[in-house]
Amino acid sequence: MGSLPIDFENFHSNVSALQLLGNSDKQETKEFLFEYINNDKNKNFQKVIAIWSLTKIGDEEYKKKLIKIKNRLSDEETGFGGNLMDPRVGTHFPSPRGAVTELKK
Repeated sequence: MGSLPIDFENFHSNVSALQLLGNSDKQETKEFLFEYINNDKNKNFQKVIAIWSLTKIGDEEYKKKLIKIKNRLSDEETGFGGNLMDPRVGTHFPSPRGAVTELKK
């Protein structure tokens, strides 16, 4: 598999790149996203974005693969952070495990 360039120091660049990958239906992209989600080094917020991108382009096979690893994924809450004046305060953002659980609904 070739290298997909999403390892940026900037948080927003990482999130944008992961969202952009949700527009590619290449097998390489699907595998990359799945491995990204399965990698303990990656942060929970970005994993949720990767789960959503993979769900967008993946087929039933990848949904099943995500459900199979669900219990390995963190259930630690994540979110937008920020301060009280941030309009995203109170916006629901699941943990990686929560994002996969929502796939089953």
